[in-house]
Amino acid sequence: MRAIKASELGSYAFCKRAWYYQNQGEHNTNQAALSEGTRMHGKQARQVAASLILFVLGLLILLAALILVFLNLLK
Repeated sequence: MRAIKASELGSYAFCKRAWYYQNQGEHNTNQAALSEGTRMHGKQARQVAASLILFVLGLLILLAALILVFLNLLK
C-alpha cells in the first residue's frame, strides 16, 4: 500500500475526477487554463504580501503618532 500525499488529498477534495485521472497517468490537455490559474494565484499571493506589508507599515505609523502625542503631553 502506497502512502497518500497531502496534495493528493487536496486534489481529491477539489475534484474527484481530476484526482482519478491524475492517478491513472492522464495529463491535462487544457494547459492554457492551468497556466492562467498559476499566473492568477501568483498575482494574488503578491497582492496579499503587499497588503500585509502596508498593514504593518500603517501600524508602525500609528505607533509613532501615539508616541509623539504621549511625548507632547508630558511637556
